[in-house]
Amino acid sequence: MQPTRSIYGFLAILVWLLAAGLAGCDRDISGTPTNLPPETHLSIFLGSPDALVDTSSSQLVLHWWGDDPDGLVIGYVYSFYGPPSLDDTVDAIGLKGFTTQTSDTFHVPVGPRDTTFTFYISAVDDKWLIDPTPAKQAFPVRNSPPSVSFRLNTLPTDTTFAVVTFLWNGSDIDGKQDIAYYEYALNPAPDEEIAWRRLPPDQEFVTLVPDSGLKLNSDNLFMLRAVDRGQAVSPVLTHPDSGGVWYVRDKVGDILLIDDYTNEDNSVSRGYFSRALQTLGQPFSIYDLARDGLPATLVDFTETLKLFKVVIWWADGSPTLAASQQALIQYLAAGGHLLLTGFEGAALRDRSRWVFNFRDSQDSLLTFLPIAAVSDTVGREIRRILQGTTLQPLVEEYPPLPVAKGSAGLTIIGSIFGLYPDENGIALYRLPPAASVRGNVYPGEPVIGLLNRDRRIILLEFPLIKMDPDAAVAFLRKAFEDFGL
Repeated sequence: MQPTRSIYGFLAILVWLLAAGLAGCDRDISGTPTNLPPETHLSIFLGSPDALVDTSSSQLVLHWWGDDPDGLVIGYVYSFYGPPSLDDTVDAIGLKGFTTQTSDTFHVPVGPRDTTFTFYISAVDDKWLIDPTPAKQAFPVRNSPPSVSFRLNTLPTDTTFAVVTFLWNGSDIDGKQDIAYYEYALNPAPDEEIAWRRLPPDQEFVTLVPDSGLKLNSDNLFMLRAVDRGQAVSPVLTHPDSGGVWYVRDKVGDILLIDDYTNEDNSVSRGYFSRALQTLGQPFSIYDLARDGLPATLVDFTETLKLFKVVIWWADGSPTLAASQQALIQYLAAGGHLLLTGFEGAALRDRSRWVFNFRDSQDSLLTFLPIAAVSDTVGREIRRILQGTTLQPLVEEYPPLPVAKGSAGLTIIGSIFGLYPDENGIALYRLPPAASVRGNVYPGEPVIGLLNRDRRIILLEFPLIKMDPDAAVAFLRKAFEDFGL
């Protein structure tokens, strides 16, 4: 009995499995099996496809997958505009179309108000049958306003010439690509509507000149904001902020004195140059490089130099030339004229030898000045030049330059180097033999002044303010004549 009961049980299970298999395989009248559609799933499920997720930004990162009971899923069609179809092609902003991926990032368009978007997606099988019941999910989207901030350490000082660049960084929680444009305003009238000027979203800077609306010899105000695609506006940035000052001054004269001297009371050198230029009837402007440093952008410095026909660069032993040389090259290429003087203290003792103490190395000088070498490369440092020494001119009509008598003791010039002109340079001043003045310490008769052949650059490897004032005036008169001033 027991074996017979077991056989009957086995047969019953077999019949049930066959029946279930036949029931699960739909056939048409001819007996051909039909293709079953795939199913689609979203990774977010809240119990109902009509339930809302929390309010989010306009940047949506979505994940999905599909399965097919009798084939393979080859892709998906999706849409934010309603149930998708195989006729959907990718639209201009990518919010409908076909994909083989199982995740993507979407940037939905938003306006000033919150908006709800519904995402639909249907799997497609290898027979190109689409899931007729797409997975869907509603997303309430809030348009978050963008923000903007000035770049670190780029704001202008409290007083500038009339060339100023502002730089900033924009951001948006909805993605930086959501920023539609920037707007800036300059010196708006207190009782009038602000006249905003628009800039493209990929331009995060603006250079202002008088034609931009800068007020010369006056305080100025710069305003900036970002606007996104939904017209949400960032908080407004201003420079200066509350209590600050940004004064824009006009140029005075055609001469710019750059004070790059940090080792003394600058009033001494400024007074010397002021008296000399006043004697020559030449008004001038001052750029306090020692106090303010270089602007944040090379453009500002270059364009400021171009406001003047002549630049007098007064420097100590560590001039700011590495960071300035490209601006100077562009200034000279635009027809400018340059007189460099100072450099006292450029020579320092390093163990058993003297070295050139430019913080940016002598390469800065060799780049744009008519110099083949400085004398430290051949061991010809100048340790001491005393009062009573007269620098001898090597170019006709340039005057001799006697070292001035000190008002509080002996005038001493020291720790400088001689110069070797290249093919574009002309030796301008030479030291007499050291033995001509007791106490002088230097080898031979080194050249310490150069003039380039087109007479647009003069380099004095000594401080002009330690020369006799009348002789310095005569020197400047001849230099300005060569400069066409």
